Amino acid sequence: MSLKNQNMCQLILSTPPSVNSCYATDFRTKRRFISKTYAQWLNIAAQELLTQSRKNLKPKYKILVEVGRFKDKRRRDICNYEKPLTDFLVKYDILEDDCFIEDMRLKWSDEIEQKQLRVTIESIEND
Repeated sequence: MSLKNQNMCQLILSTPPSVNSCYATDFRTKRRFISKTYAQWLNIAAQELLTQSRKNLKPKYKILVEVGRFKDKRRRDICNYEKPLTDFLVKYDILEDDCFIEDMRLKWSDEIEQKQLRVTIESIEND
């Protein structure tokens, strides 16, 4: 994906928490709420977004997410980072809605710093 295309946007963000740790439940009321970890990440990512050039792209989207490989030996499911990230991109108007994602790829990368990710979004509206 070449960034010379005007229908593209690339961002570097901290890696979100796994979707498994984004929400908690109050067992007394049975209500779900955003976890402290997820709330902290949302604030950090919002600050990171302020320092970067971004575009509000028109639907439909092709997205590449490159996640910096963690240096520890824990096993991680890369797909668990997708939902917090795409919800964030919608919340901050990078994407109109995640239902317009036509093509999405997630991959581990040794080129990206640990605990960071690079997301490249391309509008494929005219394809």
